[in-house]
Amino acid sequence: MKYNSKTFSVKKEPTGISRSFCIIKVTVFIFLCLLTLSSEIDAQKKWYFRAKTPFFNVNSISALDSFCIYVTASSGLYKTTDGGGSWTHILNDNELDMVRFHAKDKGIVQKFKILRATSDGGISWDTVHTGRFTAKIRFFDSLSGISGGQDFENVAYLRRTTDGGITWSWREAGFYGYLSEVAQVDSLVWVGGGYLSGGFPVPVLGTILQYSTNYGLNWIERSTSSYSPSYTDIVLMRPNYVIIAFSENFIKLSRDGGITFSDYPKPHGVYSLIAFADTLLYAGADSGRIGCSTDFGATFELQKMNTNSPVKSIEIMKNGEGYAFAADGNFYSTIQMKIAPVSVNEILGDLPAEFWLSQNYPNPFNPSTTIQFGLPQSGYVKGVVYDIIGREIATLIDGEMTAGNHSFDWDATAVLSGVYFFRIQAGNHSSVIKMILMK
Repeated sequence: MKYNSKTFSVKKEPTGISRSFCIIKVTVFIFLCLLTLSSEIDAQKKWYFRAKTPFFNVNSISALDSFCIYVTASSGLYKTTDGGGSWTHILNDNELDMVRFHAKDKGIVQKFKILRATSDGGISWDTVHTGRFTAKIRFFDSLSGISGGQDFENVAYLRRTTDGGITWSWREAGFYGYLSEVAQVDSLVWVGGGYLSGGFPVPVLGTILQYSTNYGLNWIERSTSSYSPSYTDIVLMRPNYVIIAFSENFIKLSRDGGITFSDYPKPHGVYSLIAFADTLLYAGADSGRIGCSTDFGATFELQKMNTNSPVKSIEIMKNGEGYAFAADGNFYSTIQMKIAPVSVNEILGDLPAEFWLSQNYPNPFNPSTTIQFGLPQSGYVKGVVYDIIGREIATLIDGEMTAGNHSFDWDATAVLSGVYFFRIQAGNHSSVIKMILMK
């Protein structure tokens, strides 16, 4: 029997050296894949301390980017434009429930019965709605969101906005009472609240959970109890996950849209459930912990922060950046502190003959210090602050500069005490100084 040599061929067995080389290549490839995967996961889970803030008990966060962030706290509305280094108290009202900005100057604040809007970054406010809001507004894109309401006959309503909260439509939720939690993904809507007896007076009879599969047109009662509401949050994740956090330190998880639930006890209270990309679930917890779950809340990987206060307020942006506040005012994020470039001033005098960088003064300093340097010629300049183990803390200069003598002040209010190094690079020249921050 004859075989076509072009169709069949005999492969040589690899030698010991070539076999070992193949094994090494496969091992290295697998290692690099695992390293890349673990790095992506860690990058989304890791939280960093940013700053100690002048306020406490944050209950709402609206982050527009890493620098511009609004928060409502026990003493009113605050704003930062430098990533948390300094805060401006822009509205003195200790009963604000929620803040939401969809642009740097345009946003709303919610206070139970009323909504106020601003178009100048919080300098002035106009009342745009006076309905009875009983749940925080939950936005699912920049302008569209839902909330809970109650009319003057104590009928619970689901409210909806498509213009950032300026105007609202509403549908009855089908019972006497109020909504304390609302959540929506696609056409599925879940609400929780308290049901009332109707008429006057109107004592709260218990807790109700219900859902709709058609945007709230029709409702299906899921459960009622004779106890006051004890859940702290409701989150929906595609395709059919419903996660409900309870103050008794457990989570109810449904994988079929709410038909059946499983209970998952937790060692700590769980608050502020926030979903990201339908794959990650973040939560604040007691004793200064922030958790991340990859199995829809069944288990959490908890990270202990530098506080023992509960973390009850978390915000995750569309790009995955996270921001969180503990009850004692400690501020955290999933990206390390970014400090805006400083304003550099030119010092009058002769053009320097050579590149130079002077020691900062004062040194030690708290919280600001002055740095001066000279450029014999124009060009690109970069100045970076590093900590004692070489991590980048802040980029203070990054751009083209003219020749001459220059000076700038660095405000390190948002940076912890310690030893830091400032390195400036200009063309082929570079220099480093050691700085000591003592608070």
